[in-house]
Amino acid sequence: MASSSTNISDAATNGNPSLVSFPAINVTKLSKNNYHVWKAQLIPFFCGQGLFGYLDRTILIPPKEVFVAGTSYVIPNPLYEHWQCQDAIVVVILFSIISKNIHVQVVSHTTSAAIWCALAKSFSSQSCARVIQLRTELVNTCKDAQSIHDFFIQIKCMTDELVIAGHALHCDEIISYLLSGLEHDYDSFVTTITTCTDPVTLEEVYALLLTIESRLLHNNQPVVQPTVHISTR
Repeated sequence: MASSSTNISDAATNGNPSLVSFPAINVTKLSKNNYHVWKAQLIPFFCGQGLFGYLDRTILIPPKEVFVAGTSYVIPNPLYEHWQCQDAIVVVILFSIISKNIHVQVVSHTTSAAIWCALAKSFSSQSCARVIQLRTELVNTCKDAQSIHDFFIQIKCMTDELVIAGHALHCDEIISYLLSGLEHDYDSFVTTITTCTDPVTLEEVYALLLTIESRLLHNNQPVVQPTVHISTR
C-alpha cells in the first residue's frame, strides 16, 4: 500500500540518487575460521562505497508505491527501485566473497542486511569458542628456541585477533603473557619489569628484550682458542 505522495517529475529526477557502480574488491573469501578478519576488511570497504547502510539497515527500505501529489493515482516509487538495485549490488558482492560451503547458510536470504545478520548469528558461537582458544594459547605459548622477534609476533598475532573479535586486551595483560613465556635467562628482566613502578609500553618491553637477546647471544658464543704455530713458538 502506498504510504506517501510525490510529484512524478521530482521522483524521477531529484528524488532518485544516482546508482553506485559495482566496485572492485579483493579480500580473502569467508571461511569457517576467518569471520572476524573478513568482517574487519569489509566494513571500511562498504563504508567507503557508501553501501554499509544497506547492511546495518540505517538506509531504510522506501515504500514500493507512492501517490502522485494531489491525486489518487499510485505509481511505483523510483526510490524503492533505486534501493533495490543498490542492495542487489551489495548482495552480489557478499556472495562473491563467501566460500561455497557457507553459501548454504545464507542462500535463502534475499537482502544484504538479512545475509549480514545471518552470518553474524551463525558465527557468534564459533567466535566465543575462538576467543577462549586464543586466551588458552596465550597462557601456554613459550619462547623456546624462537627469536624474540618471532615470539613477539606470535603473541601479537593472537592479541590482534582478539581485538578484531571484540575482546581487546590491555597492554599490561599482553606484557604479562609475553613475560610468562620467556626462558630463565630472562628472569632478571622479568623481575625488573614486574617490580617497576613506572608504566611501560609493549613497544618498550619489546625493544629491551631485543637488546637482552643480543647480549645473551654475544655472551654465549664459544671462545675460540688462538692457534700457536710451531715456528712462532
